[in-house]
Parts: sequence; C-alpha cells; structure tokens
Amino acid sequence: MISNEKRAELFLAISKMQSELTGVFRDAKGHGYSYSTLDQCIKTAQKPLANNGLAVVQLLNETERGTEIETVLTHEAGGYISSSFLITKAVLMGGAGKNPAQGMGASITFMRRYAYSAIIGLAQTDDDACDVREPVITETDKQWVEAAKANPEVLAQIKDPAYKAKIESLIK
Repeated sequence: MISNEKRAELFLAISKMQSELTGVFRDAKGHGYSYSTLDQCIKTAQKPLANNGLAVVQLLNETERGTEIETVLTHEAGGYISSSFLITKAVLMGGAGKNPAQGMGASITFMRRYAYSAIIGLAQTDDDACDVREPVITETDKQWVEAAKANPEVLAQIKDPAYKAKIESLIK
C-alpha cells in the first residue's frame, strides 16, 4: 500500500536515499551459503534512511491465516509505503529445530531481513577483491569537502572517524 499523503515528497526521499545506499556485504554463513544478517542490513541502510527523513517499521500481526509481517517505509512528511505477507514457519536444521519458539524466531528474523531489504531496494554483495565500488558522494559530503578545502581546521568538527576519513580522501 502507498499512502496518497505527501507522495511526491516520499518518492523524492526514496530516490535520494537509494542514491546513497550501498550494497550490504554478506557477513554470515550457514546451510551452505553466505548471507547478510538483519543487523548488517539495518546498519548499512541506517544513515541513508536518516539523511532523507525515512524510517522502516516492522510489525507482527496475528490473522486468521497465521502470523503476518508488515513492513512500513515512512517519511517525515507523512507519506508511507507498506507491504505485508504471511510468515512461513522455518524448519531448523540440526538439534535446534525442536523448540517451536526458536523456529518462529528464525522465521521472523528471516522474513524481516527479506522484507526490510525489499522495501528499500537493498541488495546483497560479496565482500571480496573483485567487488570494487565507487564511493557514494552526497551533497553533505560535497559541502564538507568545500569547507575543508577553504579551512582544513573544519575537519576537527567531524566526530565519526570513518566519515572524517571519507571526507579527507575526497579532498585529495
């Protein structure tokens, strides 16, 4: 579902957020394949979402059909996009599959990861030497670079060491 309220602002914010969004690295292994954890997906998208007034909310609902997950991408102006689907019960491999709560927890986490990634357009990527990506340069980055070129002391105002390193690399 897409709200009619503030639709233009919502789509503009999504477009900007996606231009800042990078692929999420596959940081876990299991069952013969590698994947990105829910935590890694959220961490990867956190700043691009916040920079553009967006947030993701995920809700669980019990219906006559079973447990559903609803994922809502909201915008500070009031618009939103939502999607929901029925959670399929996971069958855990090994000895962990005997506890029904564990099985439901695994299903919820699995579905949250896929729904979260789908609603914001987040793709998984391999973290290896073949994956060379151009850095995403935002308008904020450009403003910091220009300010630092004019006065290098401005860099002391940047508290996040990783972000400071990014700006310093863009100055050169």
